[in-house]
Amino acid sequence: MADSLDGNYVLESDSDHDAAATISGPSSSRGVAGTKRARRPDDDHSDDDDDITAAKTAAGASSAAKKQKRKQREKARKARRAELRKEEEDTRQNPALLPPEFQADWLRKELRGVKGWKELSEMEMDEVAVGKSRLVDSTTWKGGREVSDLAGFLRDLLPDLESLVNDAGSPLRRIKGAPAVLVVTNNALRAVDLARGLRGLLSENDQASSAAADKKSVKKGKKPKVSRDDEEETTQDKKPSTSAAPLQIAKLFARHFSVSQQTDFLSANHVAAGAGTAQRLATLLSCRAIKLDNLRALVIDAGWRDEKMRGMMDEEAGREGLKEAWDCVRGNEGVKVLLF
Repeated sequence: MADSLDGNYVLESDSDHDAAATISGPSSSRGVAGTKRARRPDDDHSDDDDDITAAKTAAGASSAAKKQKRKQREKARKARRAELRKEEEDTRQNPALLPPEFQADWLRKELRGVKGWKELSEMEMDEVAVGKSRLVDSTTWKGGREVSDLAGFLRDLLPDLESLVNDAGSPLRRIKGAPAVLVVTNNALRAVDLARGLRGLLSENDQASSAAADKKSVKKGKKPKVSRDDEEETTQDKKPSTSAAPLQIAKLFARHFSVSQQTDFLSANHVAAGAGTAQRLATLLSCRAIKLDNLRALVIDAGWRDEKMRGMMDEEAGREGLKEAWDCVRGNEGVKVLLF
């Protein structure tokens, strides 16, 4: 009996041990396997992190490139806006940059209130104002608007001016005091500068003659000297010179010169062009000291401003003088108007 119990105990112990071994074996095996499976997802996460980092780096580079392009586009837009603002400002300051129809509107608006015109109806204004057909389109000129550019400006926009000035048989050399071009400004010093610019129209010989005439300019209260050629022409016992008469540039403003002095100068010299203030030009035109036989163009110094930013139309005297000058020449259909 005792042997039987001991045997059963042994059998049960062995069975329990086998069962425990059986149970612990697979469990241990699953534990090792489970540890191996836990490392694989970590490795996968590490690869994913690398991919994400690379993607973020690429996205950051792309974003930086796009941001740089946006900055460049914005910079270009700002530069274009600044350019347009400058063009608009230049156009406001210089109506010569406008097309002829807008130039005509500008002149009409500026001169509308001048004595003699402000009482007129719109239909009457159409008859007397500077119309589009009388204006030369100065927007085609691609050069500058400085005094040094004036001669080139006129040659470019008045094609027959070159031959008119340089031809030995030109009517400019036959009729005294009959210029081809008159430039109207609002300042005597500015007129001096413009007259200097007009010398570029002359040949070298005529330029030398004009410079010599300037040196002989008389002081206020004395009449200008008559040129030697003119003295010979008025001497009966001498034959007139067969050489071409030299051309002059006239400076026509009130400062330092009286109307009679300038009248004498015009009657004694062959004048290619003249520059002067509006009122003095109007006076010389109305008394016919300036002849209209050869006049091709009335040039308005529309874009210039003095140190106080005053322009051609900012003073009533300038507007009235320009209106009177235009009244004197508008009947001559061959006279064109240019804005400089």
